[in-house]
Amino acid sequence: MEYRGYDSAGISFVNEKIEIYKNTGFVSDLIKKIPKNHEAKNGIGHTRWATHGKPTEKNAHPHLDCNEEVSVVHNGIIENYLDLKEELQKKNHKFISDTDTEVIPHLIEENNNGDIIKAINKVIKIIKGSYAITVISKNNPSEVYGVRMKSPLILGIGKNEHILASDVPAILPYANKVIYLEDGEIVRITPDEYNIFKNGEKINKEVQEIEWNIKSAEKSGYKHFTLKEIHEQPRVIRDTISGRIDEVTGKIIFNELNNLKIHDRNKIVISAMGSSLYAGMIIERLIEEQSGIYTKAVSASELISFENQINTADLVIAISQSGETADTLETVKMAREAGVPTLAITNVLGSNIEREADYVLFTRAGPEIGVAATKSFTAQIALGYLLALYFSIETKTIEPNKIKQKLKSILQVPRGMMKILGKKERIAELAKKYHKEKDFFYMGRGVNLPIALEGALKLKEISYIHAEGIASGDLKHGPLALLDRNVPVISLIPIDKFYRRNTSTIKQIKARDAPVIAITYDRDKEMEKFVDDVIRIPEIEDEDLSTLYNIVALQLFSYYIADYLKRDIDKPRNLAKSVTVE
Repeated sequence: MEYRGYDSAGISFVNEKIEIYKNTGFVSDLIKKIPKNHEAKNGIGHTRWATHGKPTEKNAHPHLDCNEEVSVVHNGIIENYLDLKEELQKKNHKFISDTDTEVIPHLIEENNNGDIIKAINKVIKIIKGSYAITVISKNNPSEVYGVRMKSPLILGIGKNEHILASDVPAILPYANKVIYLEDGEIVRITPDEYNIFKNGEKINKEVQEIEWNIKSAEKSGYKHFTLKEIHEQPRVIRDTISGRIDEVTGKIIFNELNNLKIHDRNKIVISAMGSSLYAGMIIERLIEEQSGIYTKAVSASELISFENQINTADLVIAISQSGETADTLETVKMAREAGVPTLAITNVLGSNIEREADYVLFTRAGPEIGVAATKSFTAQIALGYLLALYFSIETKTIEPNKIKQKLKSILQVPRGMMKILGKKERIAELAKKYHKEKDFFYMGRGVNLPIALEGALKLKEISYIHAEGIASGDLKHGPLALLDRNVPVISLIPIDKFYRRNTSTIKQIKARDAPVIAITYDRDKEMEKFVDDVIRIPEIEDEDLSTLYNIVALQLFSYYIADYLKRDIDKPRNLAKSVTVE
C-alpha cells in the first residue's frame, strides 16, 4: 500500500482484543509504534487520503464501533453518512472522528446478531456511495471480511495465507493468484480458506494468475519509481503496438472491436480526467482528422452533467489508467443506461471499467507506481494513434499507402524516445538552472496543445510549482500580461506550417524579458537566435507522433526540478494514484 498517495496510515489486529495503531504521515512511522515481536494471525491496514475530516490521527483508519468489537477500513465515500450518523447518535452511538467511514462499524454493531456476514449484507443495503471495506471482529479472531461497491477490492491467494487489497502491486510479494471481486460481493478469508457470498448465497469465482513479478514493482536501481517509469516508455510503446499492426498489409488488428461498426456512429465523445483527458484531446484530433467522424474530448466530471450530449448513434470512449476513476466510470454507466456503446482504454485488467464497458482495449504499460502518470500517458496516445487509423480504415477515409507510412512512423517511436532519454543530463542541467522559479508557462499549438497542458500538469504534480499550459495563439489575449524575467516559457515548436508564427510569438515573449526554453527538432539550427535554451528531439515523419517525444522531454524536466527541490516525487502531497471519489 505504501506507493499510493496518502496523508495518514493505520492498522488493527485481533488478539484478545482489537489493537489499533495509527498516525499521520508515513507507514514507516507507523511501524515504529507497533511493539517489537508483535504477533497476530490477521489484521487490516489502510493508507488514507483525506476526503471527510482533516488528516489527523483521530480521522485515520481503522475505526471502531462503540463496544470495540468491530474494526473497519474503507476506500471511497459514504454519501448518506450524515443521515446515518444522526440516526445512530439517537441510539446512543458515540463518534470520535469526522469521517464518513466511522458509521460503518457502528452499523455493523447495530445489525450484528452473531452472524457478521449477515450484518455486513444488511449494512451494504443501507449505505450509499462507493466503497471497498475490510472488517475484523473480536468475536471472530481468525477471519477477515471484505466487500466492495464501485471501488476496487481484490483477493490474493498465497501459500497458507489470503490477502485483501485495493491493487495488485500491494500483494505481489505474497501472492500471484487473484480473484477480482464484483459490486456487492462479500468475502470471508482465513489463512487456510476463502468464501465469497452474493445476496447471502455462496458463489464461485474465477482465479486469475498475475503475470507481473515483484521486480516490476521495484525501482530497479532508479532513484524513484517515476524516473524508472519514464525510462520504461520505449518498451511500453513496443508492447502497446505489438501484435496490433501488420506493416506489410497495412492492417490494424483490434479483434476486440469486431462488432463495433464505427461507420454507423454519428459522433464520438471521449470521457477522461487529468492526464487521460489530455491524451484524449490528442486522440480526438487524430480520430477526427483521419476518419472524418466528429469527435470531442470532454472532462468526465462535466460530461456527467450533460446526458443529452450523447445518444444511441454515438460512441463513448472512456480513458482511465487505473480503470477505477470515479467520474469516468460514472459516464460509462450513464452511456450504458442511455443505450450508447462504450469503449474503454485502460491499463488494468480486472478493473471496474473493463466490466462496465462494451469494448475494452488495454495499453499494456504494466504497473505504474508513481502517482503522476508517465508511461501510462504515452501508452494511451500510442494506442489512440492506432485506434484512429483503425477507424479510418473502417470508414475508408485513408489511402493504403498513407496507412503504411503512419505505421512506419510509429514503429520508429521507441528508438526516438531512447535518443531523448540519452539527453537527460542536458535536461537535468536546465532543470537546475530553472528550479527556483515560481511560475511557468507551457505553449503548444494543434496536437501539441494537450502536451503543453500535460507538461504543466507534471510540473505542478511533482514539484508543486505553479504552471499553466496555453495555446500559442492565446498568449496575447491575456496571459502576456503575466510575463516578465521571472516567468519562464516552455514552447513546443516543431518545424511545421506554424513555425514562423510560433517564432513570432517567441519574439513577443522575449520583448517582455521572459526566459524561453524551446523544444524543437534536431535539424533546427536557428532556434538559439530566438530563445535562451533549447531541448532537441528527433524529427519524425508523422508530426502527430512528435507529441510522444515532446512529453518525454517535459517529464524529465519536471522530474529533475522536483528532485532538486527534494520533493516526494513518487507520492506527491494531496494526490492519489486512483481517484476513486467524485
